[in-house]
Amino acid sequence: MNLLDAVIILFIAIFAWKGFRNGLVKEVFRIVGLVLAVFVAFQYANFAGSIIGALFNIQDFYLPYIGFALLFIAAQIAVHVSIVFLDKLIQLLLLSIPNRLFGSLFGVLKSSLIVSIMLIFAAGFGFSGSDIQKESLFYKPMLKVAPASYDIVARVLPGVKPYRDSVERYLSVPEASNK
Repeated sequence: MNLLDAVIILFIAIFAWKGFRNGLVKEVFRIVGLVLAVFVAFQYANFAGSIIGALFNIQDFYLPYIGFALLFIAAQIAVHVSIVFLDKLIQLLLLSIPNRLFGSLFGVLKSSLIVSIMLIFAAGFGFSGSDIQKESLFYKPMLKVAPASYDIVARVLPGVKPYRDSVERYLSVPEASNK
């Protein structure tokens, strides 16, 4: 285990604790919102990047990344607003130990998705292939979480291409499906 693994474990532990505090109901809505935000951002990053490029009259390799980030943030804001309203309803429920334990599990899932997105972005900006990543126990498994969650959503929605087909054509991302 190296420094990257320790950072990943710490990040996941923090989200597990937050999930325990929030409970299952909030965490389910948050992770569903996160997966949908990832899906929307991956699906429309190129389109959003081209709009940004046209609005500001710029041509840049990073426009799809900027489009991804803006779409992701907008989707997360929409989810957060929905959760605020949901929170008022949840206050009527007593948070039991099973609700909190399952909330912790969902916190782990959510943090794994966030770590995966950050690792893909880092690789897209040229931060890949280091000895720290090669020696890491968690780097490769974490790298696969975002593409796997995208593919799960793509299987449910008709006409949506898998991660590999829809994203790699315009984003320079690491080969997440290789072992």
